[in-house]
Amino acid sequence: MESASQSTEQASQTPPLGIVHELDGALYHSGPGLSHSDVKLLLRTPFHFYRKTSGEGVPPKMPSDQMRNGSAVHCAALEPDAFAKRYAVAPTTDKRTRAWREFSEGLGDRIALTPIEHDAVWRQAKALQTHRRVRDLLALAGDAEVSAYWRDPETNVLCKCRPDRWCDADAGIVLLDVKTTSDASPDAFSRSVQVFGYHTQADWYCTGWEQATARMVFGMIFACVEVEWPHAVAAYLLDDDALIRARARNRRALETFVRCTRSNDWPGYSPEVEAIGLPRWSKDE
Repeated sequence: MESASQSTEQASQTPPLGIVHELDGALYHSGPGLSHSDVKLLLRTPFHFYRKTSGEGVPPKMPSDQMRNGSAVHCAALEPDAFAKRYAVAPTTDKRTRAWREFSEGLGDRIALTPIEHDAVWRQAKALQTHRRVRDLLALAGDAEVSAYWRDPETNVLCKCRPDRWCDADAGIVLLDVKTTSDASPDAFSRSVQVFGYHTQADWYCTGWEQATARMVFGMIFACVEVEWPHAVAAYLLDDDALIRARARNRRALETFVRCTRSNDWPGYSPEVEAIGLPRWSKDE
């Protein structure tokens, strides 16, 4: 398959099959190709996918404080040389002041962080280095935020992914994904895997990277750091059962996308009144 480094404009319009370096994140997300975020929407309902990707009346969405922190930690941990180009530390912690407004107006594309936010971001980034397995992965040759494009062999749908970092492990590739979380314990992160679809993400990225590069992917490591001090860190690899279930869900999403595209019908929830009970995991007597 083709591996290429294109201009961001060219890559967003006609992405080559393979690897695209230095593609602006906004162009990646707005450009062609089915992403894992799209897969999650399709698995919820086709209606959610259609309304959020059609551009018809989609309201702007401001990132939450958690999302801003997560993005900044990603940059500090994986692309530290780019941090000063993307973020700036404000002279005050009070966003209601004139000093904050004047500072923010002169930033251009950079994002303002309070001194407290800035310090917390770098504590989390440095904490990731205290985990020896994560530190070893970050020391391997590789790159962050590289975009990959491939066509699904069964449906011919153009697909894409953008791992936090790929790491060259000689005989193959290890993908690294950094997660900021309130609780990095095994039980809590296992619940997060189910709620946020991290298992389908792992399968989508690993399968896609293999398709795009023709290199074996050993797996995706989730490096989790807690947002609150003392910023405990854990690293997880999903088991075979989780990945088998994830592959079936991703296949269902692709087939749903093809079916809805052909029929131009994007159904949502049932139009009827449905009877429901308590969730299966409820422990109420």
